[in-house]
Amino acid sequence: MTPPNPTTITVNLDMIARAEAALKALAGQFAGWMQNELDALEAARARVTREGLADGAGEALYIRAHDLKGLGGTYEFPVVSRIAMCAVGECGRPGRPAA
Repeated sequence: MTPPNPTTITVNLDMIARAEAALKALAGQFAGWMQNELDALEAARARVTREGLADGAGEALYIRAHDLKGLGGTYEFPVVSRIAMCAVGECGRPGRPAA
């Protein structure tokens, strides 16, 4: 199997524009999604406080933080991404370890 030649890949700009427009249309629902994700993150954090990191509690916390990080990036709220990763101890500056 031969991998595609990157110089022959075509980009459908109309499709990209439609996808960006769809994301902008969904942005109005961002606050509701954010509250749901924050509630889930807090529940996962509370579980880790009660149970420790074993039995999936730590993984659940990390998954919630990662989901929030993605939402922040998708909807252009980088502060959300940084705060989410601070919830799991990864709050250093980009490219630098947490202090």
